Amino acid sequence: MADHVSESSDSRFVFLSYSRIDQGYLDQLERYLGEQQVPTWTDHGIDYGIRWTAAISEAIDRCAAFVVIMTPAAERSEWVDREISRARLKEKMVLPLMLAGDPFFVLGSTQYEDVSDGRMPAPGFLKRLRHLTSIAPLGEPVPGQTTVQDWNDEGIRLNQLGRYDEALKAYDRAIELDPNNANTHTSRGRSLESLDRYEQALKAYDRAIELDPNNPNTHTNRGISLGS
Repeated sequence: MADHVSESSDSRFVFLSYSRIDQGYLDQLERYLGEQQVPTWTDHGIDYGIRWTAAISEAIDRCAAFVVIMTPAAERSEWVDREISRARLKEKMVLPLMLAGDPFFVLGSTQYEDVSDGRMPAPGFLKRLRHLTSIAPLGEPVPGQTTVQDWNDEGIRLNQLGRYDEALKAYDRAIELDPNNANTHTSRGRSLESLDRYEQALKAYDRAIELDPNNPNTHTNRGISLGS
């Protein structure tokens, strides 16, 4: 059985978003992630109605990462669309699994894991989920093995834990490896905002916009900093 997280648990977990039509794959995925020591959350066992809606919203707000199973049925699902919107509003790490069909339009250029033959996610995907759900630090970089993605994930993990100064150090590590990663500069700006360092946050957003002028989230965050 998967390590399903209860509504009252404070554990760090992965929220699984899916269409009921894809229940078979979800069940396999949930079992597999549980076997790999990755805690998950789904809407199993929750009563429909107001409590069900509130429980889903709360779980997305608390999750360490958000995984959506992409299929044509899921893209047509009003609830999957709502869940993705909530995850993006709360700036959660969205990690799509491509099971069938095409990438979701709403996720744009978000990188996805191909599981189109019904297979389980690859070791690299599991590594990210374990890292994001962990409370342990990433540790010192391993030459040739610790990547920009590793340090960006570490920054996201620390930011979710409210450890903003440590998150900044993780983003600085990522920038050392790749100074031109716009997403890193945007994430760094969010941590600076959380520390009320708005002028520095603006500089981080300006650098991100210089590298990628078409990312609407960066412009939105810059506007928030300007108004603070």
